[in-house]
Amino acid sequence: MSLPVEAVLPSRADETLLRAIDRAVQDASGHEAFPEAVWAALADPTRHPIVAIDPEGSAATVAFESDSFTPAHDQLAVGALKGVDVARIAATVDAVVHTRGADHELVAWIPGSDPNVIEALTANGGFAVDRRQFQLDIVLPVAEAARWPDGVTVRSFVPGRDETAWLRVNNRAFANHPDQGGWVAEVLERRQAEPWFDPAGFLLAWRGDDLVGFCWTKVHAEPARQGEIYVIGVDPDAQGLGLGRALVIDGLDHLARERHCETGILYVAADNAAAVGLYQALGFTTKRTDTALIRRAEVGR
Repeated sequence: MSLPVEAVLPSRADETLLRAIDRAVQDASGHEAFPEAVWAALADPTRHPIVAIDPEGSAATVAFESDSFTPAHDQLAVGALKGVDVARIAATVDAVVHTRGADHELVAWIPGSDPNVIEALTANGGFAVDRRQFQLDIVLPVAEAARWPDGVTVRSFVPGRDETAWLRVNNRAFANHPDQGGWVAEVLERRQAEPWFDPAGFLLAWRGDDLVGFCWTKVHAEPARQGEIYVIGVDPDAQGLGLGRALVIDGLDHLARERHCETGILYVAADNAAAVGLYQALGFTTKRTDTALIRRAEVGR
């Protein structure tokens, strides 16, 4: 008879077990078990993280407050060793969902769309598939040079000066996006405080005094050094000018030339045909597909 699984406040020992699962999944599949946001949440008590780990250390579920605001929700992350019984995964999910409460909306991103994890969430956990995204990659440098529309100039982000303009354009560009839209100053401040933040790689495109687009890059040192186009956006009033393509190319050029990255990656919604087409035309290929599942809050029960 298996031991019961409980959801608890995470300890250092729990984090060690989570990282062991993450490494094992990385070795077996080539991608992480837990999204990067998990490690930031474990280090931040204000995100109220909880964790449930299978007694054999084969599966684990973490929940924490997300800093996505449209709508506000808790984020769930589930990791499991290859071939582990779905029931063991489900037990960790059930423990977290029960502790968090049915009145919380929960969103779970599954890197690589692990079928066992998805089955554990959807079979009995009350989750349904919400959306999918592709991780695309490209060999750097790219041969194409950025061509800017007339009147557009590009410079790096200046902390303390550009926050308001960027928040406005970001929220206009991602008005209907559940993860990137609705940012407030506090969220941007937290990203600027991250050790990876580099204003030189946060590129802003201006037309006169108006910010019309941006390409925010990020460098990952592990498991292999690669540069990411973290967020890229164009103001709705400036679409159709070719800004998106120019911003992608300029961001990739910065990652190759200034940060010495040999590979570039980005994430894009699988149903965003226009963006996927642009990236494929530039030479990106699909490395993996991630799946987001959602469990709606049970209000009034």
